[in-house]
Amino acid sequence: MEGFFAKLIRRCLKYGVFKSVDDQKAVIDRFIAEHNETEAKPFIWKANPDEIIAARNRGLQTFKSIHQSASKLIGAFLPQAVCLSNFLFLFY
Repeated sequence: MEGFFAKLIRRCLKYGVFKSVDDQKAVIDRFIAEHNETEAKPFIWKANPDEIIAARNRGLQTFKSIHQSASKLIGAFLPQAVCLSNFLFLFY
């Protein structure tokens, strides 16, 4: 999406002079129509959903392990802060 809008700005809007909002809309509509005819390609999903879910689960497991380690460290050095370990971890 960012590339599309960058191209729209670079080709049509950056140095354009528009007498009205309707003029600007017409230029944008013409750009979109031309883009759809010449450059548009359907999006093809290439990622394997199982790999995405596995990566998410690994990240969550790592996060939980870090959180548990941080809680133990805070508890060892600041016994009174054990109950606040979840709160303190957010600001670590």
